[in-house]
Amino acid sequence: MLAEGDARFVRGFDTAMLHPGTQVQHALTATLVAVLLGACTAHDPIADVAPADMRCPELSGSYCAAGRMYDRSQTQLLSARLQWFLPLQEDYTALGQEIRNADRVDFTGGHDGRLNITLLADGEKLYSIELDASQFRCGTDTLLLENTGEMWGGIAGAPVLPIIAAGWSDAHSLFWKGSDGSLRVRKLQRNSGAVMLAIPVNFNEEFWARFKPAEDGCEQR
Repeated sequence: MLAEGDARFVRGFDTAMLHPGTQVQHALTATLVAVLLGACTAHDPIADVAPADMRCPELSGSYCAAGRMYDRSQTQLLSARLQWFLPLQEDYTALGQEIRNADRVDFTGGHDGRLNITLLADGEKLYSIELDASQFRCGTDTLLLENTGEMWGGIAGAPVLPIIAAGWSDAHSLFWKGSDGSLRVRKLQRNSGAVMLAIPVNFNEEFWARFKPAEDGCEQR
């Protein structure tokens, strides 16, 4: 049961954009159960949108880099960083902690076939991304960005008989602007790999987040 504050947060999202059938598993043991019962498949949130209904949203605005996130594997709210939902390129890793310390993220465009995203700290530009229409897709007033993939792995179970798993994760983030001017994001992370190098596993993780306009004041880093 969600606490009332959490329930209000979740109700703030457009339910048409959320897909309650998505299964979320974190613990490796839960993942094994999911595999035995049947792995879920990742949902493309704009695959079924008719061409006539496709509209890229106007995302222009300045948003706080720190926000709130609802992880569907939990019944509580978590802190979130907008950077985690963005398709940051490989060259950003050289900036390391500077990127993580961004306190504001500016969006320009979206509806015009181009999208510029700039990360700032104390008003100074740290990093920017420039995307054209070939690098994102649009639904009904929503914009989908593919996130950078990454390797995952871990060891669980008793020391005598450890369970080893490894694989690959990729993700997409669906953006839209809320009626209150905040930036809303739904991220679906798709994980696939193998347990003990032999048993295939597939599981999804889903996150919903909200980042308020920077003009309303942002949390201190």
